[in-house]
Amino acid sequence: MSTTAVNAAEPAQEAQSSRAQELDQELRICVRTQIALDARIAVLLAEMQQGKLWRQLGCTSLSDYGRKFLGYSSSKTSDLLQIGRRDDLPELIEALEEGAFGYKAAVEIARVATPETIDDWIRKGKELRLSDLKADARGEEPKQRVVLD
Repeated sequence: MSTTAVNAAEPAQEAQSSRAQELDQELRICVRTQIALDARIAVLLAEMQQGKLWRQLGCTSLSDYGRKFLGYSSSKTSDLLQIGRRDDLPELIEALEEGAFGYKAAVEIARVATPETIDDWIRKGKELRLSDLKADARGEEPKQRVVLD
């Protein structure tokens, strides 16, 4: 390849790198927004369930409401409800709103945390991979990861 061809390729590579960084930044903002919305939805679903208000909308259950109106699977509705019901752990909702971790980690934390242990669980939620967090919540040792090159 000639020097001219190499020099001509550099601006294209720089443009791709710049576009990759722009996309990365926008995607990260979208994910943080989505996680914050999951926190709000969790609280709203808990209120909907507490009053069984889904009946007023012609649904047979909260899961039915989630499927029909939100496009959620039963498991996602159940997961978010589990988070939203933990009104004794406002720190959990705050951490989720701030994007400290996703709703799957928040579900694990909601399942095992107490008001006395919530700070420790939030720290673990920020530091651990989801599989390790789940293992810790079950009182198990994290599984060893095999990394293939």
